[in-house]
Amino acid sequence: MILVLGSIKKELVRALTSAGAVLEDVKRIVLTHAHFDHIGGIHLFRGAKIGAHKEDANAIETGDTNESMAHMYAAKMEPKKLDFRLDDGDVIKSGDMKLRVIHAPGHTKGSICLYDEKDKILFSGDVVFAEGFGRIDLPGGSSREMRETLARLAELDVK
Repeated sequence: MILVLGSIKKELVRALTSAGAVLEDVKRIVLTHAHFDHIGGIHLFRGAKIGAHKEDANAIETGDTNESMAHMYAAKMEPKKLDFRLDDGDVIKSGDMKLRVIHAPGHTKGSICLYDEKDKILFSGDVVFAEGFGRIDLPGGSSREMRETLARLAELDVK
């Protein structure tokens, strides 16, 4: 994150190193939503192509401090042009893995989940947690949309 760039960068580098990689090895980043705690560090990945759902693209590309919630971290969000925009049903391929994009509004207008149908894995961002679901009281949040999203996700076969 940009907020405490030094310590976050160190943690990112440490995590990547333990996986046998470096920042420059990351070629593509898919953002699950436009909140600062998920996007604040994207500038560290200079060579990576970065994408997000089209509904959250504006917040990222304009550096909208309110929509990104950067102000909650006493930070400023730097604008970042996206390399690609995602929509419901898009498929992202990475090696043998195929991840289907599921538009999952409720936490933000452009929240997404990524579903690997073969291995029954759901990457849920801040939409679903082990003990609940993401906040709906922030800009772009909606209780109605979250209920619809959760009903849709409940139909998935997830390990």
